[in-house]
Amino acid sequence: PVPAVVFVHGGLWNWGGMTDNIDFAARLAEQGIAAVVIGYRGNAGHGFPESVEDIRDAVRWVRAHADEWNVDGGRIGLFGSSSGAHLAGLVAFAGPGEGLGDDLPGKDSRVQACFLLYGVYDLDAMLSSVLADVLEDMVGADPESGRAAYAQWSPLSYIDGSEPPTAVMHGDRDRLVPFEQAERLVDALTRAGVPATLLRVEGAGHGFARLQRRSRPAVAEAIVDFFREAL
Repeated sequence: PVPAVVFVHGGLWNWGGMTDNIDFAARLAEQGIAAVVIGYRGNAGHGFPESVEDIRDAVRWVRAHADEWNVDGGRIGLFGSSSGAHLAGLVAFAGPGEGLGDDLPGKDSRVQACFLLYGVYDLDAMLSSVLADVLEDMVGADPESGRAAYAQWSPLSYIDGSEPPTAVMHGDRDRLVPFEQAERLVDALTRAGVPATLLRVEGAGHGFARLQRRSRPAVAEAIVDFFREAL
């Protein structure tokens, strides 16, 4: 049995497509790690519950069909890019009893490794950014009156030391999602005792792996290297 990685695409939480990271998935499969490319429902006005539920169900599906696909159900990773990294972080970090946790008996959606590519991890810190209006529309709450909702949907809120090994890749010239988002996440994971790696891409802006095609082979190799070691 081989490890498996579930791929979650980005696209401002409502767009993007399953094929966005298909070359990364193919490269992983070439190296003997099963790649599962999924879609998920978009959300607007009340947070991200449907998206999180769909990603959890995808992990559960892989685990339930592990024997059929020659997959090791105890070695499942999660990859997310942009808004997909935000959602993947929620799924990977929020455990049982934490509000977004996996509370279905016998239906385990925990993952054993996580690779996040230029995502948002602390929504509260984005309230003065160019994404402020988008986040307000998604969360469905004014930043001042809905602070609890912003915390609820921030992966950073769930770090307690139980998280899986995580790699975070981010461009240090990202004007949409500041590089500090990645720094804060890796720092919090490290302080909690979780193996975490920050992969800084110098001079790169948001979506560099999509907008600068020449960067994709190097990103693919970083993904492969991480999951081969972590899984």
